[in-house]
Amino acid sequence: GRNNNIDGPRQYLKPDWKDIGKEIIKKHIAIFGKDNYYLELQNEGMGIQSVVVECLRQLSKETGVPTVATIDAHYCRREEAEDQRLLLYANLHTTKEDQDRKIANGQDVMDFMVADNYYIPSYKEMRQHFTEAELQTTLDIADKIMYSPLDHNPYLPVFTNSESTKLGLESNDYLKHLCIEGAKAKLTNIDQRQ
Repeated sequence: GRNNNIDGPRQYLKPDWKDIGKEIIKKHIAIFGKDNYYLELQNEGMGIQSVVVECLRQLSKETGVPTVATIDAHYCRREEAEDQRLLLYANLHTTKEDQDRKIANGQDVMDFMVADNYYIPSYKEMRQHFTEAELQTTLDIADKIMYSPLDHNPYLPVFTNSESTKLGLESNDYLKHLCIEGAKAKLTNIDQRQ
């Protein structure tokens, strides 16, 4: 659930968390190389994230490994949070009413059920949680990515078999048919005329 208090999560840190973190960093640097390893920071507003960010920043200072600001985006704009929840309700075989009841009773629910912070924020919003250096590291990593265009169209799978032949459907139409039939089987409120 959502907990913006950082003192609660801090109590769960192992006394030797820093030593454990340094060992993990050392192993990863041996695999990826010093110039290809970063400590990822995310902060969508949960208290536990603030503690993790604080710890990773301390490890960064002591090891010299740079921190990088990232986001956990599940939709583009804040106003799409409810759309994400509707998809989660269907995927988790639950309802808004059931989740609201759990929230009202103080039960733990996924942060997605109550938060609307899993969108792509503006630079100004990112700056509220991260330093200029952390945001610059994000851009530096993006600059390292080398784009290599394909010299051909993507090779897509062909969705045909004896059923598609019997139905007289080409690959894309057969895939669409499978999706609609699968949705009908899972969702009771779908328009059966599709």
